[in-house]
Order: sequence, then C-alpha cells, then structure tokens
Amino acid sequence: MANPVPGKSVTTSFGKRGKHWSCKKTSAGGIHTGVDFAAPSGTKIVAPIAGTIRHRNYGSAFGRHQFAISPSKGQPFAKGEVFFAHTRTRLKDGTKVKIGDKIAEVGAEGNVTGAHLHMEYMPSTKGKWNCYVHANPKPIIDAKAPAAPSTGPTALLSNLKYGKMDKASVRHLQRALNAEAKARGGQTVKVTGNYLKATDREVRLCQKKHGFGLDPEGKSFVGKKQATHLFKGTGVTVK
Repeated sequence: MANPVPGKSVTTSFGKRGKHWSCKKTSAGGIHTGVDFAAPSGTKIVAPIAGTIRHRNYGSAFGRHQFAISPSKGQPFAKGEVFFAHTRTRLKDGTKVKIGDKIAEVGAEGNVTGAHLHMEYMPSTKGKWNCYVHANPKPIIDAKAPAAPSTGPTALLSNLKYGKMDKASVRHLQRALNAEAKARGGQTVKVTGNYLKATDREVRLCQKKHGFGLDPEGKSFVGKKQATHLFKGTGVTVK
C-alpha cells in the first residue's frame, strides 16, 4: 500500500459528517473532504504517488505548509493531484518525488484538534479547491509501490561471450547450460567461470536447438533472447 504515514491507519474517513466541516452541510453537519492519519508531530510523511511538489494556499485552516503532489502527463493520476494539509514542513515547490520519498512531517497547523495529516484527492483538477472537486483517496492509498530492486543473482550479458574468464555471470550461465543439457541428455561443463571451448560448444548447441541463430565456433555469445530462455525460473536476473 502507498500509505503516506507508514505504520499508521486512517483515523477519520472520507465523507464522514460532523460539525467540524463546512462542505455540503446537512443537519448532520458537513462532510470530511479527505482522510486523516493521526500521528505525533514530526512523524515522517512519504509520497503515496509520484509527481511534482506544488505549494498551495487554500486558506489558513489548512496551515502554513500546505502543498500538493501533481503528477505529470503519463504518470498515474496525472489528471489530478493529491493535497496535504496541517504539516509542519514541506519540500521546495517544483521538487520531483517518487513513491516512498519523504515529503513532509506531521504537524498541527491550522484548524485542528491534534497532530495529524489531512490528505485529499482531486481526480480531475489541479490547483483548485472547492467542495465538489474531491473523491475518496482510496485509489491513492491502494496504489502499488514499485517493486524493490532485485537483490538476487545477476548475469550481465556483456560477460556472456567467448573468452570471458572467472566471471560470476559465466558461472550462472554454465549452471543453466548444465540444467538444459541434463534435460536433453547432453554433456555438462565444469562450473569454472571461464567461457572457453566447452561452454562455447554448449551455447552453440542451445542456439541451434532453439533457433537463436548459430555463432561461429570460438566466437559465440549469449543474446538477450537466449539468456531469457536459459535463466527462466532460475532466479537469475539478466542485465
């Protein structure tokens, strides 16, 4: 989840009615135009979406450090933006941020009863605030953060060619070739990290069998298509 206050849950939901809010008033009170996350003053706030920091001023009730994250064309939620209020800090206007970057700290500025983050979602407007531009921020909170960088084994294509010696990438290749050789009843090679005649032979046999082209003897290399085939399901990342 792309939670703007890691470890904290929503404490006041979107659309809740009460005497503290002025929008769309009925006998039950106005509606809450965003979601609140109660947290101690100074708690880190992170970006739930990627975009550009834009300073906003929608009135003193939101405090002195109100701002929005405004995505650019091609980014998720690009037609609108996400607004933050009551924070005690904010980044410089125009700062580019990605999901998970620290963007502010929880504060108690403006019209509040305690320290918290107030977050609003405007799905189709930028730099505009009235009682009719808001939507439930659930799609923002539910947005998936980018996958963490792979920390597993890596095979570099630049090292998967004849003559490379004592390389971790070549060892990964030799293990993958041996797995394929066993499956087809072929020969295996010693896992030495040295891409020489035996590895060259097995790479060329794999190329011929699967239609990856056929390199000259002693000049073979593993291309991206062949590498994807060989390392599929091994946990090795090809770069």
